[in-house]
Amino acid sequence: MHDIIRSCDIAYKVPKKHAFSMRTTIDIPDDIMERAIRASAPRSKRDAVLAGLDELIRKCEREELRRLAGKIDLSLDLGRSRSNKR
Repeated sequence: MHDIIRSCDIAYKVPKKHAFSMRTTIDIPDDIMERAIRASAPRSKRDAVLAGLDELIRKCEREELRRLAGKIDLSLDLGRSRSNKR
Protein backbone atom coordinates (compact mmCIF):
# COMPACT_ATOMS: atom_id res chain seq x y z
CA MET A 1 0.00 0.00 0.00
CA HIS A 2 1.19 3.51 -0.79
CA ASP A 3 0.05 6.94 0.29
CA ILE A 4 0.15 9.66 -2.34
CA ILE A 5 1.65 12.91 -1.12
CA ARG A 6 1.20 16.05 -3.17
CA SER A 7 3.65 18.87 -2.74
CA CYS A 8 4.32 21.65 -5.25
CA ASP A 9 2.11 19.81 -7.79
CA ILE A 10 4.31 16.70 -7.65
CA ALA A 11 2.86 13.41 -6.43
CA TYR A 12 5.08 11.05 -4.48
CA LYS A 13 4.27 7.45 -3.64
CA VAL A 14 5.40 6.77 -0.10
CA PRO A 15 5.49 3.16 1.11
CA LYS A 16 3.62 2.47 4.33
CA LYS A 17 5.66 1.29 7.32
CA HIS A 18 8.97 1.63 5.46
CA ALA A 19 8.40 -1.58 3.50
CA PHE A 20 11.72 -1.08 1.79
CA SER A 21 14.61 1.27 2.37
CA MET A 22 16.74 3.39 0.11
CA ARG A 23 20.30 4.31 0.98
CA THR A 24 20.81 8.04 0.55
CA THR A 25 23.65 10.34 1.49
CA ILE A 26 22.56 13.81 2.56
CA ASP A 27 24.30 16.74 4.20
CA ILE A 28 22.43 17.83 7.32
CA PRO A 29 23.83 20.78 9.26
CA ASP A 30 25.16 19.64 12.64
CA ASP A 31 23.16 22.22 14.60
CA ILE A 32 19.86 21.08 13.05
CA MET A 33 20.62 17.41 13.67
CA GLU A 34 21.59 18.17 17.29
CA ARG A 35 18.34 20.10 17.82
CA ALA A 36 16.31 17.23 16.32
CA ILE A 37 18.04 14.69 18.53
CA ARG A 38 17.51 16.81 21.67
CA ALA A 39 13.87 17.44 20.79
CA SER A 40 12.88 13.85 20.07
CA ALA A 41 15.43 11.64 21.85
CA PRO A 42 15.72 9.17 18.97
CA ARG A 43 17.99 6.13 19.20
CA SER A 44 19.99 7.20 16.16
CA LYS A 45 20.38 9.90 13.51
CA ARG A 46 18.48 7.61 11.15
CA ASP A 47 15.55 7.52 13.60
CA ALA A 48 15.62 11.32 13.81
CA VAL A 49 15.47 11.65 10.02
CA LEU A 50 12.67 9.06 9.77
CA ALA A 51 10.69 10.86 12.47
CA GLY A 52 11.08 14.13 10.55
CA LEU A 53 9.98 12.54 7.29
CA ASP A 54 6.98 10.90 8.98
CA GLU A 55 5.99 14.26 10.45
CA LEU A 56 6.30 15.93 7.03
CA ILE A 57 4.05 13.26 5.52
CA ARG A 58 1.45 13.69 8.29
CA LYS A 59 1.55 17.47 7.82
CA CYS A 60 0.92 17.12 4.07
CA GLU A 61 -1.94 14.71 4.71
CA ARG A 62 -3.52 17.14 7.21
CA GLU A 63 -3.24 19.97 4.69
CA GLU A 64 -4.92 17.82 2.05
CA LEU A 65 -7.78 17.06 4.47
CA ARG A 66 -8.14 20.77 5.26
CA ARG A 67 -8.44 21.52 1.53
CA LEU A 68 -11.32 19.04 1.38
CA ALA A 69 -13.18 20.72 4.25
CA GLY A 70 -16.69 21.64 3.16
CA LYS A 71 -16.31 19.93 -0.23
CA ILE A 72 -17.72 16.53 0.74
CA ASP A 73 -21.43 16.12 1.43
CA LEU A 74 -21.80 13.31 3.94
CA SER A 75 -25.58 13.64 4.45
CA LEU A 76 -25.44 11.98 7.87
CA ASP A 77 -28.37 11.57 10.24
CA LEU A 78 -26.49 12.12 13.49
CA GLY A 79 -29.43 11.10 15.70
CA ARG A 80 -29.94 7.85 13.82
CA SER A 81 -26.25 6.98 13.85
CA ARG A 82 -26.03 7.59 17.60
CA SER A 83 -29.10 5.45 18.32
CA ASN A 84 -27.68 2.36 16.58
CA LYS A 85 -26.22 0.15 19.29
CA ARG A 86 -23.41 -2.19 18.31
